[in-house]
Amino acid sequence: MGEFTTDATAGQKLLFLSAGSGITPMMSMTRTACDLGAPFDLAFLHAARSPADMIYRQELSLLAQRNHGLKLALISGTAPAAEAWAGFTGRLSLPMLQLIAPDFTERRIFCCGPAPFMEGVRAMLGEAGYDMAEYYEESFDFGAETAGNFEGEPEAAPEVSGQTFRVSFAKSGKVVECSPGMTVLSAAREAGLRPLSSCQRGICGTCKTRLVSGEVEMNHGGGIRKREIDQGKILACCSHPLSDIELEL
Repeated sequence: MGEFTTDATAGQKLLFLSAGSGITPMMSMTRTACDLGAPFDLAFLHAARSPADMIYRQELSLLAQRNHGLKLALISGTAPAAEAWAGFTGRLSLPMLQLIAPDFTERRIFCCGPAPFMEGVRAMLGEAGYDMAEYYEESFDFGAETAGNFEGEPEAAPEVSGQTFRVSFAKSGKVVECSPGMTVLSAAREAGLRPLSSCQRGICGTCKTRLVSGEVEMNHGGGIRKREIDQGKILACCSHPLSDIELEL
């Protein structure tokens, strides 16, 4: 679901570049390709601080052994002292990429990882003259606006009502007036609360909470399931009160 996905068995040569937890969406697509059993051509390069930090390392190695269409390359930021490391060491560079996937300019590239990693990849591909129309990137920064380190004033969403509603928070006992256009998340911050949040577009689901009473208008981007909505849950970042409401927060 979403734009950052592909069918590896559709005949397009692919290159996955990931670092750290950015491997997660790559694994979903890789597992699908391997499970379908159809021919595919996928070069998968994953970087981590050390071999011990490589998520899915064993699973990826097994998949590469059993599927000839999967070419796997692992990069460790440091040379481990505790084991014999047969993979690459250091930071991803253009010479390293050319060695791993000499035909990378012919491949559609999917990249996910920390911002510095992706910035480096974009610069490297630009230097190589890669057609960036074939480049797909997934950016997800949970560190920007999580609990305890939010700075700045709450942002008001586009106005959806001309009426002010009371927002009550069951656990904290706080009550705040939600001005026209304010999201539930903004109201929580107005009350001095710092609920977990990240994308603020209804995509990640980090700000999920339960609506105890009242009504809201929620325009989410896939960060909440239908059954969760049926259970009374909402995403605070993209919900606007339509009446006085009470939240589980």
